[in-house]
Amino acid sequence: GDLKATNDVLCEGVGSCSGLAGSIISAGTVSCGGEYACANIKGSISGYYVEATGTDSGRDNTYIVRDKAYFSGSYSAFGSSITAQGNIQADGPYSTGNSILTAGDDIRLFGYGSGYKSSISRTPTIYAHGYYSAAYADIYGTNDKPTTIQFYGHFAGYYANVWCEHG
Repeated sequence: GDLKATNDVLCEGVGSCSGLAGSIISAGTVSCGGEYACANIKGSISGYYVEATGTDSGRDNTYIVRDKAYFSGSYSAFGSSITAQGNIQADGPYSTGNSILTAGDDIRLFGYGSGYKSSISRTPTIYAHGYYSAAYADIYGTNDKPTTIQFYGHFAGYYANVWCEHG
């Protein structure tokens, strides 16, 4: 079944909340702080603010975030589909790698290899400041407004494909 909370859901131990048969649904924060915490949820992870700070935490999931998603653990949210109304920030090595990313405000790929081989779309601003961030990524601009992309990290955007659709 689902794990539902009117406030926060804290999955802070090693493997906590991983392999859940349903979804994690919170009106507040969902925090996945332990190694492998919140990994391989069969449903989705939904909250106002979602964070995965442990190694391999929150990987292979579907995220529906009403504000900000923050991933600082190594390989956190790797292989996931993440939609945020606010922003997505990936500080951990290879966090959000091989993922599908969409954010209403911006995506911040600051970690080594963050956003590696990911598909990024419908996001007005993308910052790829980490070493190899957004390398081999597919980035699709929005068709209703300009998209700003910054490749500042060493080898950021290496072999990335960028499709501009506006104007």
